Amino acid sequence: MTPAGMWTNKGREALSRGAAAVLFIHTDESAGFAWPAVQALLGREQLQLVRKPEEPALGLEGFLSQEAGERLLGLAGRSLSELTAQAGAREFKAIPLGVRLDGVIPSKVRPVTAHNIVAMVPGSDPALRSEAVIYCAHWDHLGVGPEADGDGIYNGAQDNATGTAILLELARAWAALEKKPKRSALFLAVTAEEPFLLGSSYYTGNPVLPLRGMMAAINLDAYQPLGALEGLRVHLAERATLWRQARDAARRLRLDIEPRTGPDFGDCCRSDHYSFAAAGIPSFSVEMTGGFTGEDEEWLAAMRERNGFHQPGDEYREDWDFTGLATIGEYGFLLGRMIAELEDRPSWDQDAPFPAER
Repeated sequence: MTPAGMWTNKGREALSRGAAAVLFIHTDESAGFAWPAVQALLGREQLQLVRKPEEPALGLEGFLSQEAGERLLGLAGRSLSELTAQAGAREFKAIPLGVRLDGVIPSKVRPVTAHNIVAMVPGSDPALRSEAVIYCAHWDHLGVGPEADGDGIYNGAQDNATGTAILLELARAWAALEKKPKRSALFLAVTAEEPFLLGSSYYTGNPVLPLRGMMAAINLDAYQPLGALEGLRVHLAERATLWRQARDAARRLRLDIEPRTGPDFGDCCRSDHYSFAAAGIPSFSVEMTGGFTGEDEEWLAAMRERNGFHQPGDEYREDWDFTGLATIGEYGFLLGRMIAELEDRPSWDQDAPFPAER
């Protein structure tokens, strides 16, 4: 999945081409997550940034399960697999289905106020302290929603209390440095990541320091506390000029690090680093790749099974082992210091799907 494959960007593109509404057909295979995760996220009050009255908008954006999508297309004598295959060809053209949908959706609109929280440790070089490395984590989750096993509180312990805790420790460690790096460090706890990166998107439009001086954004999102860590991934770092620093930091901590291989289920777009990447800033999430030590595979499988992604089951457990999270924090600290001392600002490679200029 590329940025153009994000459903939010698909909606904007459809609107620019005259669409009145858009229905997205979800499949687990293409999305990389199951339909219940979509229901948990979208089957509740939705948030969006305040839009100017003159800004155009779609009349409706909605999701259909694969089963419901198949039924809809079947009314036109079509199948999802058939149209998906056709859409993969460059010569594909839109197909009228000859189907009319008629319905009523009662709705209410209310204003909601939420806050990004930002702190800064100034750099030691007066000429460079307006430039910065950004550390980012989202502090929100899903709140209260549909119950599962009698529990309707969506705690978000892993997604993303883990990343928020690491962010706080990074800020504490950076502030305690006797000799500060040349450039500043921004520590940004953003709101409303779950409803599609609203907090980080707002920040890039309203930054506290000019975006042109931002060196990179290191995002911390959702970690499994399953023990010591042997490897990590900084997906998208290999598409920027700071890939060497990303590898060097991993090697100094004796961590395996590899570029992303295999299907990309929107990792480039599904967390707050995307907002900074779309603004031209080399940005990525530091990700665990597995390789936990100290327990057998059966135990690891059972722990992952109860992860509870976007479910009430994502809550704190007494048997968690935070060793790997400490390693993520060490890695982010070391990499950020390297980037803050660089002579030149990093940039995206020419073939990266993001703007070359901030």
